[in-house]
Amino acid sequence: MKEDQQFSNDPIENEHLNKYIEKKVRKNSRLRVGRKNKEIKKYRRRLIFKTALPLCLFFIIIALISGYFVSPYSKVKNISIEALQDQNQLKNNLPIQVGDSLMMVKLNEPKVIKLVKQNDINVKNVKINWKRHNEAILKIKFYDFYAYFKHDGHYYPVNDRGETVKQPASINNKKNVLILQGFSNKKRIKTTLLQYEKLPNDLKADVKEVKKETTVDDPQKVKVYLNDGNQVVLQNDQLAKKMAYYPSIKTTLKRPSVVNMEYGAYATPIK
Repeated sequence: MKEDQQFSNDPIENEHLNKYIEKKVRKNSRLRVGRKNKEIKKYRRRLIFKTALPLCLFFIIIALISGYFVSPYSKVKNISIEALQDQNQLKNNLPIQVGDSLMMVKLNEPKVIKLVKQNDINVKNVKINWKRHNEAILKIKFYDFYAYFKHDGHYYPVNDRGETVKQPASINNKKNVLILQGFSNKKRIKTTLLQYEKLPNDLKADVKEVKKETTVDDPQKVKVYLNDGNQVVLQNDQLAKKMAYYPSIKTTLKRPSVVNMEYGAYATPIK
C-alpha cells in the first residue's frame, strides 16, 4: 500500500520524521497567531486614533480661541471719527474706547449707536465701519440747526426733534435763522418747526421769531414776528396753512400791524 510505503519501519527514522512534523505544525501555528496579533494591533491603533482625534481637535480649538482672546486682535485697536464737528470732544463722549473687547463692541453695535446719540443730541445718524478687522470708523452726521431758543438773552440751538442744546451759541446772522421764545414743551417746539418747514422759502426768510402766547382757552396760540415789522397771531399747528394767506393780506396794510388769524383774519395797527 502507498500510505504504508511512506513510513519506514526504522524507529529512529520515524522519530525524526515526527519531530519534523511537530516543528512544522508549531511554525504554522505561530504564523497564524502572528497574523492575528498584527490585525489586533492595527485595530487598536485605529481605535485609539478615532478616540484621540476629536479630543485633540477640541483642545486645539480651545487653545486657538484662548490665544485669540488674549491677543491684540481681539481688542479695538483704533477709533477714528468722520464728522464736521470737534473730534476730540466727540471721542471723549464715545461709549467705546481703544482696548475694548472687539466681539462685545460688534455684538452691541446698535446699543453703541444709541448711546452716541444719547450723549450728544446734535448727532442725527451714526454708522460704524471696520478697517483691518479691529479699527473702528464712526461716520457721524449732525442735525442742521436753523432754529434757536431764546432765553435770558442767550440763544440755544434746537434740532428738528425739538431738543434744545444746553450750551448757548452765538448767532452771526439772525436773518438766516428762526428764533423761538417762551416754549417749554418739546412737542410744541417740534410742531412749530414742522409747520415752519412747510412754508415757501420767501416766506421763511420773512419770519424772524415765533413766540409762545398761550392762554387757558387757547394753548396753541403763538405770535409770529416778521422782518417787515408786522406780527401774526395764530395757532402753531395751523402756522403753514394760515401763513399762506399772509402775502395777500400784507398788501392791504398801510402801517405795521398785528394780524390776528386765529379765527378769520383782521389787522390792528401796532401802537
